[in-house]
Amino acid sequence: MSKKGFPVTESMVTNEMRIAFVSLLKPEVKKHPVSREEYKQWGFAGLIPKGEDIAALKALAMEAVKKAWPDEKSRPRKFNPTFKDGDSGEHTKDGVPAGEKWDGFANHIYINFISYRAPGVVHQRDIKTPIMDPDEVYGGCYGRAQVCAQAYQNQSGSGVRFYVQNFMKTRDGEAFSGGGKQKAEDAFASFASANDSWDTSSDSDNGLF
Repeated sequence: MSKKGFPVTESMVTNEMRIAFVSLLKPEVKKHPVSREEYKQWGFAGLIPKGEDIAALKALAMEAVKKAWPDEKSRPRKFNPTFKDGDSGEHTKDGVPAGEKWDGFANHIYINFISYRAPGVVHQRDIKTPIMDPDEVYGGCYGRAQVCAQAYQNQSGSGVRFYVQNFMKTRDGEAFSGGGKQKAEDAFASFASANDSWDTSSDSDNGLF
């Protein structure tokens, strides 16, 4: 898989955003819906609080549209949504709003950023050293991405995709359910100096075992 077809825009660096469904260091293996050919895909979902300025990203998406269809009259009448509302069921297959299903999506606009090549991943405190541990970039942390946009038109309809070229983690955040690994020091903090023993004298298994 590759970015074939319509022209790709110049890249830009986004504002800081929280990320979910992260596969920046370990790609997902997918199958093309028509050819059934397997391919690797990296990426994440970017979560942007409603009310935050996303004009630059919208302008980049419109640039992709103009590159694909310079003549406004030739453009598709309807586009698949690129900027999705976490509180609306209109953008999910089952009709249930993303914010009711997934941590962090309520009261946010979410955008999918993908790549068919491994993006560069670094930390703000040391941009010269790539992050290699997938656990360091997890659902719930924050970062900025270098992205470009490209229009598409296929059996699923017409729209604009954002491609992530590089990602810079800016800070940690509370990991989403299933989206990050808790540090051992945090998991056992309350037991660090305790001298615990199991007291099972009053326990009853009530037929559990």
